[in-house]
Amino acid sequence: MVNKVNERLYAESAARLLGFEWELIDIEEPLDFEVKVGNETFGLEVRQIFTDPEGRAGSKSKQNESKNQKRASALARMYKAKGGTPVNVKFLGSLEAISDEELVAEIIANCSSLPSLDKRLEFNGLIMFLSPQTLGHDNVVWSCIEDRVGWVRAVTSSTLQDAVNKKQEKLPLYLRKYSNIVLLLVADRTLNSGRLSASQAITVVNPGFSAIYFLSYPEEVIRVA
Repeated sequence: MVNKVNERLYAESAARLLGFEWELIDIEEPLDFEVKVGNETFGLEVRQIFTDPEGRAGSKSKQNESKNQKRASALARMYKAKGGTPVNVKFLGSLEAISDEELVAEIIANCSSLPSLDKRLEFNGLIMFLSPQTLGHDNVVWSCIEDRVGWVRAVTSSTLQDAVNKKQEKLPLYLRKYSNIVLLLVADRTLNSGRLSASQAITVVNPGFSAIYFLSYPEEVIRVA
């Protein structure tokens, strides 16, 4: 599932890359946005796709990324609450074997010794890259490197078609709200789970959407139906 902030980010990115001026208006489900372009109004549905097959619970790789990011964000909040100086932290390796208290204590101890320099730190098999920040905690981001690096491969028509077919079931509900529905399929290449690129030759079977686009965020978008 895509959260509302990311849905808007993806929709705005697609519009910009396509050269469209979409006015996005938040609406209640079903559908994600009402879009106004001049005198035209249509419904927009945003659907994320992933590099691995989706089961009933969704993408396993996306679940793991979300779990890692929640842990990293929780560590950042604990670090701030304990009075640590603003610092970005990137983790390389598993966080599973180390407690939050141990990690935060280690980071605080090392940040206080070299407050103005980047530092590489190893702790119980985990590698951490510390980058002190001068703009305060609001600009701090803690993340897991392994979730954000990897090979990019071309998306296949079958991957896109599977996502279209899942949304086809809800198309009658969408059409009760708007006569024209646009489907935006998104692979977020800032994360391993979405490292899929676009091919200008790719197409899908359209079950009744006004248009279907594939966004390989943040770089490229193509119309596939």
